[in-house]
Amino acid sequence: MSDPTIVVHNVVSYTEIDMKDHEMLNLKTVAAKVEGSRYNPKRFPAVIIRKSKPKGTGLVFKSGKIIIIGAQAENDSEILARKVIKDLSHVFGKTFLMKSFRITNIVASAKFKHPVDIGRIAEDQVGVKDDNFPGLVYRVGTPIKSALIFSSGKVMLTGALSREACEEAYFKLHRALAKYFIKTEEPKD
Repeated sequence: MSDPTIVVHNVVSYTEIDMKDHEMLNLKTVAAKVEGSRYNPKRFPAVIIRKSKPKGTGLVFKSGKIIIIGAQAENDSEILARKVIKDLSHVFGKTFLMKSFRITNIVASAKFKHPVDIGRIAEDQVGVKDDNFPGLVYRVGTPIKSALIFSSGKVMLTGALSREACEEAYFKLHRALAKYFIKTEEPKD
């Protein structure tokens, strides 16, 4: 089995800035002074700050908690968090430090070399199939939470904490589902 091509689509991370007890950020001030930001407290309780290099979005809450979404790599997610914190430091004229940083979810895709008989997987009660959804939800456990498997052989991996976990999950799935692969014969010339 060759190495899979894992494509990371979204890295979600969490961080917070060091703030004094009971101190809160003025989100209206953040939205007014940070380029690429939006704030509508009636719809969502955080300032949304979009960044282009690396591409991603920071959700800044008044408590100083920050969620980073949309990064394409773990390192990019941390860079985005640092950029958002730097923006906050400029807005308030003081240096905020990152109190913690952790990846909370990675969504990635891969593809098996063969189509998959997801109907048989569901019949064997190995996965959950919904007639209104073209794929099958397969609970992996570790190193990822679950995978969405499509009959084409495409796999969406969710709940990973690292790219390596995605690769490990791919190989684990490949071994577990090999008996459900639909082998197609190569055309003979």
